[in-house]
Amino acid sequence: MVSTTPRDYPGDLRKPAKLAHEYLVMECGEFIARGQGKVMQANGVQQLVAS
Repeated sequence: MVSTTPRDYPGDLRKPAKLAHEYLVMECGEFIARGQGKVMQANGVQQLVAS
């Protein structure tokens, strides 16, 4: 799985979305989003990791 953080890809999730088969987003030790890499942008993941 590819780790995607705002530090690695500021404001642009196109590269990790192409590399990741699946993604998980954590906040305060809890998973708040997960899904297939190809739908990261449609699921608003960029807004989750940028906030």
